[in-house]
Amino acid sequence: MGNARIKPIYNCERLVIWPMISEDAETYGEPLSFTRRLMTYDDNVESNTTDLYGDGINVDSEIEEGKGTLALGIHGLSDEEFAAIFGAATKNGTIVETGDEVSVYCCVALLARRSKNIVTVRKWPKVRFAKQQETVQQKQGSKTFSTPTLNGTFVYCERLAAKRLRKTIDVSTVEGAAFLEGWFGSADFISSEELINTSYLTYDGGTDPIAGAVHEGDVIINGAATGGTSPYTYSYYYQVLDGGTWSSYTAAGEDVSVASTAISIDAGLTYRLKAVVKDTVGQELSKTFKFTAVAAN
Repeated sequence: MGNARIKPIYNCERLVIWPMISEDAETYGEPLSFTRRLMTYDDNVESNTTDLYGDGINVDSEIEEGKGTLALGIHGLSDEEFAAIFGAATKNGTIVETGDEVSVYCCVALLARRSKNIVTVRKWPKVRFAKQQETVQQKQGSKTFSTPTLNGTFVYCERLAAKRLRKTIDVSTVEGAAFLEGWFGSADFISSEELINTSYLTYDGGTDPIAGAVHEGDVIINGAATGGTSPYTYSYYYQVLDGGTWSSYTAAGEDVSVASTAISIDAGLTYRLKAVVKDTVGQELSKTFKFTAVAAN
């Protein structure tokens, strides 16, 4: 069998950076999103090679991996982003650098596109960036543009047991799209084990959308989830087909951790019911049921 054809990478996009709030615990704070600002990235790992000899002959070579370097070409940093990444202080909104700042470690996630639907996602859990060089030239006949590069060094993250991560996914699939949102939704997200599974979202008439009839009265939606980061929250919506927008039927003040609720339906109408589950890191998936209500026997 021949080797499968692997398409080359032609673009990088969707950069998200999470500064650490505790380097001892290796935990992260709020994400910084660089939408439409990532231009290039360069990932390189140092390696040391030692040749082993016996009887004057090279019998083996040992390769030891060292630290890695990551360079991100971006359009620029806001004041808030600069302060968060480089540990700089602000005074009445002005960044004040003393030269004693220590850049914080960050988790970096981005996407490398191979085709319309096939992408490789990359993540570096522990990167420390150096302050970027800024060079601006006077316009001479044509415009020149100044774009900074974030140069960082990445090392092994003990809590996540990872130095760098990658996965190629098909974003046109439900599973791939969910994985993509999880990848950028949480710095801790590593594999599909952290994804929410909504296969347990059901209603009292069955587990799948049906084309048949359901008796009028109360229809109960049962929400449940596995994976992701608990606890989960639930919300429920209904729509009369061709009758307008979705309406929430979660009662005001209802505990959103309750995984079931009910809606009263009227005979002669076709409904869509939707249950939505969301975990604490922002992953959100839903399931929709469509049926026609008929008079009870």
